[in-house]
Amino acid sequence: SLPQDSRYRISVMRDAPAGSSCTHALRVSLRACSERLACDEPPLELRLPTPIGVRPLVLSQPNIGPSASFVRSDALSMRAHEGGVISEALVIMSGNADKNMMGDSRVSLKSSEPDCVEVATHLSIDGARYRYRALDGGTCSRATITATFTLGTWVGQAAAIVYIVRPKSMRVAAYLYPSCGLVSTLYTLGCASPRTRQ
Repeated sequence: SLPQDSRYRISVMRDAPAGSSCTHALRVSLRACSERLACDEPPLELRLPTPIGVRPLVLSQPNIGPSASFVRSDALSMRAHEGGVISEALVIMSGNADKNMMGDSRVSLKSSEPDCVEVATHLSIDGARYRYRALDGGTCSRATITATFTLGTWVGQAAAIVYIVRPKSMRVAAYLYPSCGLVSTLYTLGCASPRTRQ
């Protein structure tokens, strides 16, 4: 029963898209004194946003390298990252508004080269250092990471390419330090006197 001059407020589930409500969203029954009147289903119109597309998937590190590879060596002044995270995952909603899907289990990830690049199952996994990372033993030079967005019955996809950094060549040259002048062969240890062969 409703008190006189009172109203009910209807709440809509957070992030509910259009077309996701049940067939009977609202049911009303009336009483006249002690007699129950017939139930009715009054018209109820919900203006909910509708997903219409996805923005390009953005990766934090487009270039990565396996952990055991030389490209990850501390000897390098600039070394490749082992993996990265998804920096941006947006769905375009009706009204030209973007919905941020970061940390949402409704976004699943898939790698085109699972033996080369490993990805998290979805974006809601907490405490993960990487959402994708290069694996040791792979031979591919790049992989496509595909994100699948599922909002109710609507499904959309966005993809991004990640490149695998691999050593191509290395050149080693011998020099005296500190310099003792022009030399063609390394015979001495520094500028020691007498000369010490190495």
